[in-house]
Amino acid sequence: MENNQLMKEWLIAIDQYLLAMIDQLPSHQEKLKSAMKHVVNGGGKRLRPMLLLASAQISGASPNDVLPAACALEMIHTYSLIHDDLPGMDDDSMRRGKPTIHVLYDEATAILAGDAFLTLAFEVICQTKAVSSSNIVKMVQLLSQASGASGMIAGQMLDIDSEEMILTLEELQRIHQEKTGKLILVAIQMGCVAGNASEATNKVLEDFANHYGLAFQIQNDLGADIIMSFDECPPYPCTHDYMKKSVERTIRWAKRGQAAHNRDDQALFGIVQGGEYEDLRELSAKELVKLDFPGYSIGGTSVGEPKEVMYKMIDNAIKWLPEDKPRYLMGVGNPIDLIEGAIRGVDMFDCVLPTRVARHGALMTHHGRMNINNEKFSN
Repeated sequence: MENNQLMKEWLIAIDQYLLAMIDQLPSHQEKLKSAMKHVVNGGGKRLRPMLLLASAQISGASPNDVLPAACALEMIHTYSLIHDDLPGMDDDSMRRGKPTIHVLYDEATAILAGDAFLTLAFEVICQTKAVSSSNIVKMVQLLSQASGASGMIAGQMLDIDSEEMILTLEELQRIHQEKTGKLILVAIQMGCVAGNASEATNKVLEDFANHYGLAFQIQNDLGADIIMSFDECPPYPCTHDYMKKSVERTIRWAKRGQAAHNRDDQALFGIVQGGEYEDLRELSAKELVKLDFPGYSIGGTSVGEPKEVMYKMIDNAIKWLPEDKPRYLMGVGNPIDLIEGAIRGVDMFDCVLPTRVARHGALMTHHGRMNINNEKFSN
C-alpha cells in the first residue's frame, strides 16, 4: 500500500476513535461532549499519532493494536491547544478557520473540555492491545513526562516568561524542544516501546524526532506569509523517465503538504516542475490546479539550461495556471530574466543573485552592472 493511502486510512481511524471515545462519555454531559467534538471535527494533521503508528510499525507492532495509545497522545495535544487559545494564554478566537471553544461556548467550558481530554487520555492509553502491561506503564510514564512540568508545560511556561526578552540560541532551543519537541519525541518513543524496538532502531528514530521537533517549531515561529510545498528539482539535463517520476513525486508531496497545512494566515503554493518537457509541465500544472492552491510557483528553471530553454519552460508552465492567482518564478533574478518573466505573465520573483554578486562588490544599477572594487571607486 502506498504511504499516501496508508496515511489517509490512519487519519480516518484516528478521527473515528477520538469521536467514539467522546461518544462513550455520560449522556447528560452533552454540552461538554459537543465542545470536545467541535475541536476534533475542526480537523488537524494528526502528526503526533501518525508518528507513533509509524514508529510502532517500524519497530514490529501492528498500528491497529497501538491506535488507543496514538489517540491518547492526540488527546494530550488537543487539550494543550484548547488551553493555549484561552484569554489567559494566547487569546485566539479562531483555530483552523473555526471559532475556538471559549468563543463558541464559554471560557469555563473550554477549560473543562481541555481537562476532559487530558484525563481521558490516560484512560484510553490503557486500552492499548497486544502490548504488555509493563510496556503500557512505560508509555504512560513517557507521556506524562513529555506533557507535564518536565516537558510541554515547562516549554509553555518558559515561552510566556520570555516574551519581550532577547534570548540566547540555547534558551530558544530549550523552549522549542520542550514546548513542541517533547510531544513529537514521545510519539516516537511510545511507538518503539510498543514494538520492543532494538536499541539501534530506537536511536535512529529518536535522532529524527529531536531534529524534526525543533525544525517544526522554528518554521511555525517564523510564520512566513507565503510558503512552498516540498518538491524535487532535478538537474538539467534530465531524462524524460526520471523527470516524470519526479513530477509525480512532487504532486504527491503537494497533496500531503496541503492536507497538513492548517494556518489561515499563511498561503501555501504548489510548485510546477517538469523540466524542459512540455507534456510534463502540463501534467504538473494541471494536477496542482486541481488542488486549488492560493498561488502557484514555477520551479526547476535557472539550473544550468540555456536562456531559450528557460523561457520555454516558463511558457510551457504558465499557460496552464490561472490568471487570477499569483504566479511565482523561483530562483530567477537576472534583470533581463525578470523582464522576460513579467512579459510572460509572472507576478512574483525571488533570487539570491543580487546579494550574491554584492558580496563580491558588484551592484545592479539602471546603468547596468558595476563593480565597486574597481580602482576608480577607491575614493
